[in-house]
Amino acid sequence: ALDGRMDVYAAPSVPPQAPHMADIQTAIFGNRVLRIRYLPAGREPEERDVEPLILFFYDMRWFLYAWCRLRRAYRSFRTDRILASETNNTTSRR
Repeated sequence: ALDGRMDVYAAPSVPPQAPHMADIQTAIFGNRVLRIRYLPAGREPEERDVEPLILFFYDMRWFLYAWCRLRRAYRSFRTDRILASETNNTTSRR
């Protein structure tokens, strides 16, 4: 079910584990909303509800591409900036 929703670009032979990988994969697989505490560059941490679409590895980092309900737009999130995550029982609309 995750086939086509995870990609690795320019990676070493085995990419390191992404922070919060289990919660992200559970949300993608179950089509669920993921609540994250995210640290944007140069700002204070923010709570966000996101609808995860793709998890990908690029430039030695894991990224989550998701619909952000706060910004009402698609966004990429560096997983190393996710401070906390929790899979929600709310179904994603994406």
